[in-house]
Amino acid sequence: MVGDTITTRSLIVDRYVKRDRDYVVNEVTCFGSDGRIVSRSRTHQSFLLDAVSGTVVDKKREKRSDRRFDVNAQEPLEDIQSLSKEVTLEMCQKFSGPAKNYHNDIEAARALGFPDIVVQGMMTLCFLSQMMTERFGAGWYDGGRLSVNLVNVLWQKEQVTCRGQVTALTPEGSRQRAHLQVWCEKPDATKVVVGSASALQE
Repeated sequence: MVGDTITTRSLIVDRYVKRDRDYVVNEVTCFGSDGRIVSRSRTHQSFLLDAVSGTVVDKKREKRSDRRFDVNAQEPLEDIQSLSKEVTLEMCQKFSGPAKNYHNDIEAARALGFPDIVVQGMMTLCFLSQMMTERFGAGWYDGGRLSVNLVNVLWQKEQVTCRGQVTALTPEGSRQRAHLQVWCEKPDATKVVVGSASALQE
C-alpha cells in the first residue's frame, strides 16, 4: 500500500540459447517490511548472440503474417473495461531513465539497429495491471496472476489499448478466481502483448 517500505531481490535463475538468442531468466521478489512476499515475477529477456549491422527490427515486421497473434474466439463471460494509452517520449524517459538507452533515447535506439525508441515491455505490463486493478481492486494486487508474451514492438508515440475477457470462474476458498485472456493492441489490431491473467473476486 502507499507508504509501505518494499525490499526487492533480483536473481538470475536460468539461462538458455534459443533461435540464435541468449535468454536470461530473472526472478524478482518483493518483500514487505514484515518480511512477507508481496509479489514474485519471472521475465525471460533475450539478447542476440552475434553482433549485427543495420536494422535489427523495423516497423514493417509486425505486418507479416507470422507476426499476427489472434486471441481465442470464444464467447466470454465478461468483457472488462479496456484501457488506452498513448506512449510519449516523456513517459519513456521517466520509466526507463535517467541514463540514456534504447528505451528512452532515439540515438541510442538507432545505434542498436532500431528505427525508433522501443517502449520498455514492463511499461505495457503496468498498463495491463492498471486495467486489472480498476476491475478487480484488491483481488488483483493481493492475489492476481499474469502470464504473457511480448510479441511485437511498441514504439514511442504509438497508442496501445489493453483488453481482457473473463473466460472462466473457479472457486477458491470463500471467493472465486476469474480467469481471463488479456492482450494489448495497436489501433490496427496489431498485438503487442498476449497471454492470460486471473484475479480473485467475491
